[in-house]
Amino acid sequence: MSIPPFTPIATGTLAVTETNARILLPGTYQSGQRRIARVMNSGNSVAFIEFGNSSVSATAGGDTSASPDGSMPLLPGVVEVFTVLHGHTHLAGICQAGATSVVRVTMGEGE
Repeated sequence: MSIPPFTPIATGTLAVTETNARILLPGTYQSGQRRIARVMNSGNSVAFIEFGNSSVSATAGGDTSASPDGSMPLLPGVVEVFTVLHGHTHLAGICQAGATSVVRVTMGEGE
């Protein structure tokens, strides 16, 4: 069984600061369709991201040891691929105090 390559559908941009922000995941999907998000941090600071519904918020991680410690960190210049769970319609992001970044999310199908 072969895995189809990633096929992009639509891209959105999230400006990330020390204040929580969120965007509606771009593109339209049929019920039950598997959704894949290719997420890239094109900024210079770590962005902390979280998928969820229209009220999702992300939590910035700290500089000391803690568990749990914030939402998923997305390092500068890094691209990650995620399966988006049913009911998750938005992407939220936040940076640590004084930092900013830009997160681009491309929704699509395949791997």
